[in-house]
Amino acid sequence: MKYPLKTFFKDLLSAGSSHSNELAESPWYEIDLFRCILRYRNPEQTFFPNDGIVTEMFWQDNRPFVDTINKNRYQGIIDNGYGSCQITRTAWEFNPGIPTSSDRVVLSMGVEVMCVYEQEGELPCDLNDVKRLKIWVENCHQKRRGNAEKYDLSIDDEGLLSIGFINEEGEEIIHSLTEESIDEPVEESMLPQIFQSEEPGRASIELINGRNWVKIIEPGVVSFYTAIAEKDALCFDYCLESIDAGVSLSTSPSASLQQKMQTFIYDLLATVVVTPSNRLQDFLKNKGIV
Repeated sequence: MKYPLKTFFKDLLSAGSSHSNELAESPWYEIDLFRCILRYRNPEQTFFPNDGIVTEMFWQDNRPFVDTINKNRYQGIIDNGYGSCQITRTAWEFNPGIPTSSDRVVLSMGVEVMCVYEQEGELPCDLNDVKRLKIWVENCHQKRRGNAEKYDLSIDDEGLLSIGFINEEGEEIIHSLTEESIDEPVEESMLPQIFQSEEPGRASIELINGRNWVKIIEPGVVSFYTAIAEKDALCFDYCLESIDAGVSLSTSPSASLQQKMQTFIYDLLATVVVTPSNRLQDFLKNKGIV
């Protein structure tokens, strides 16, 4: 069975097509973030996870707004230096007539709004300064990796995953995930080039259509951060989905397909527009505060 190309990617993957024109015709995604309005061109989603639980947990769309003032929907680990709230998640299939499901190439995009959790003794951090944004991003990722390394992952003879960690009393706790399995760790050299980093853990500053972004690459994920307030930033992360309800998806696209995906990512980020919002002022006015 062949998987048909859909909408945006039908022309994107054909010879001689101009995907910039296709992106320009895509609908705007717009959401109110209280202090500002976020808009960007959002091609129609062409991949929908078959697992309903996964969809419910990770593929939410929080329009029409996210409260970035009270942050009542944020989640995060203060030790990692940030809190976050998902804005939306979407994905697209890059599969130009590929005959088998195991060769399906799916690129997903997650968009989050993030805030600074300053630790005691740390200097105030203004994310509008792109150099400080870069330092904050690197610190958050470093702390995240450090926390992840506290957990010992192991696989038993039946291929089941167990997680070991030390509790507050200093006791070793082993938790078995009886219905989960794990593949062998992915080597950096096995990842597509767009998800490989010459300096793991190091971020870079990039100017895309007049907006400063901080780019950082973790194994299998490339993330772009941009400031929207002194203590708030947006994060666009991209990764290749590896499995869908037991069906393996390709994570080794050809060099030409990688180039198309990389160009698509940068062209989408170039459409990002952040404008001031009056939602907070209107709310305070309606409450008689101003």
